[in-house]
Amino acid sequence: MEIYDKILSLVGASKKNFEPGAAELTKLSEWFNDLDPKLVNKITNSLTSTVYQKGEFLFREDLPGDGLYIIVEGNAIIRSGSEVLDIAGPGTVIGEIANLMNVPRTATVTACEQVKALRLSSKSIAKLMKESAGIGQRLWKIAGSRFVINYLSKTSPYSKWEKERLKSWVEAGEVLFMKDEESLELVNLTGVLLSGEVFITGRNNPIAAPAILFAPVVYVRRHAIIYTCKKSG
Repeated sequence: MEIYDKILSLVGASKKNFEPGAAELTKLSEWFNDLDPKLVNKITNSLTSTVYQKGEFLFREDLPGDGLYIIVEGNAIIRSGSEVLDIAGPGTVIGEIANLMNVPRTATVTACEQVKALRLSSKSIAKLMKESAGIGQRLWKIAGSRFVINYLSKTSPYSKWEKERLKSWVEAGEVLFMKDEESLELVNLTGVLLSGEVFITGRNNPIAAPAILFAPVVYVRRHAIIYTCKKSG
C-alpha cells in the first residue's frame, strides 16, 4: 500500500474518500508491479496533481495530447462526439493513446463531479519509456484495448455489434510486441496494427499503423505492435 499512500498524498486525498476495490487497485498497480523501486519513485515524483470541478474538461477530442491522467477521486465522462463511451472512476488511466500513437485526443473527458487526478506529462512519459521498456509495454497494454474498441466500433461488421459484446471480445485479446524480421499468422486471429509497419505477400508497400490486418500472415521488418483477438464465429 506504500504506492497508494504516496499517490494519495500527492492529491491530498484521504483514505476515507478513496477506498478502491480490487479492480481499481489492479488498475493503479499495473504500472508498478515488479518494477525497480527507483523507477517507481521516478514515476511518482513525475506526477502532478490537479483538481477539476464538475463540468470542467480534463482534455478535449481532436486536440494534441499533453500527457496522461490517473483518476484518484471522482468520476469523469468519456465521450467521442456525442456518444458516451465510458465512465472513468478511481484507478482509471486515461489519455495515454494520444501520447503512445502520436495522434490527437480520441475522446473528450469531462468531470461529472469534483475529480482529483494525477498527470504525467508527455515529456515525462517519453523519458520513462527510454529508461524502462517495461513502462512502455504496460502503457501499450492499457491503451491497446481502448484504442481497438474505439477503432473497430467505426468499422463493419463491428460497428453493428452491441457495445458490451465488442468490449468483452477486445479485452480478451492481447498486445504482441513484434521484433525485427518476425512474422505473425493471423488465420484464426483478427489483428490491429497499433504501431510500426508490416508487409504482406503480393504487396510492395508496407501497411502503416493504425490498420486492421486482413492477410493470413504479416511480416515485420522492424519492430511493430499488434493487438490480436480470436476471430469471432
